[in-house]
Amino acid sequence: MKAVAYFESLAIDDPRALQDVELPEPVPGPRDLLVEVRAISVNPVDTKVRRNTQPEGGKPKVLGWDVAGVVVGVGSEVSLFKVGDEVFYAGSIARAGGNSERHLVDERIVGRKPRSLSFAEAAALPLTAITAWELLFERLGVREGQGGAIVTEPLTPPGHRSWLAGTHRLASYLDEQLRLDGLDFTQYEVLANLSTAPEGRLSMTTLADLVRQDRSCLVQAISRMEVDGLVSRTADPHDRRGVAASITERGQAVVEQATPHHIRAMRRILIDIVDPEDLNAVGRVMQAILTAEI
Repeated sequence: MKAVAYFESLAIDDPRALQDVELPEPVPGPRDLLVEVRAISVNPVDTKVRRNTQPEGGKPKVLGWDVAGVVVGVGSEVSLFKVGDEVFYAGSIARAGGNSERHLVDERIVGRKPRSLSFAEAAALPLTAITAWELLFERLGVREGQGGAIVTEPLTPPGHRSWLAGTHRLASYLDEQLRLDGLDFTQYEVLANLSTAPEGRLSMTTLADLVRQDRSCLVQAISRMEVDGLVSRTADPHDRRGVAASITERGQAVVEQATPHHIRAMRRILIDIVDPEDLNAVGRVMQAILTAEI
């Protein structure tokens, strides 16, 4: 099948930066959909992966993860979709991208394309929608199903605007750097905590407390990570009614690769540019926030 790929990270104005290639037809795994790609969008992840990730062994690397198309084949265990369904999704960065005629994606991270949208419009939504969802439910802490508005009140202490802008830039920068390793900040926190836990396993309740996530938000994150082979879920050996998350060999390898990059990013954006006394003050402020009863 036809595809667009790159063989090495070159300047985008280099004629060899992106090349037309012919690839073997993809064969669906048990939970995979084979999607005929009708539209695909470009987002910052595409540009950063192409700039920073060298393909292995001279093989072509295909970009593009925000896809809309039609299901033309299904794996043996697929239960959510059938041939002919119109779908859209943000594909797994751990797999080949969708800049190709056909694309494989796990059915568990796919949605039905809204009938009111064209394929091009639907392809522009996935990562944007996920980012908005994470902002509302993970960053701002809006509770699902409560329908409450976000109310902001003017803050009076001096420097509060710098504080808000700075914390936003810090979180955005660290998240951006982690995405180069195929993770977002929540996924990294999950893997980091699981990697140091006994037997690499924690109950979902304990994990939610450690990563400071609402349980429903954590379940969403774990579901995406399970699809990518980073974690697995089993019955909690200490609680018959509970569920535990365990890090997989792939998850351990990913977090070991990402951690040095994350530490360098943390030093670059915070530790190396802030006076030690100010850094200690920031630590005290954060501790007060974490322990506040609200």
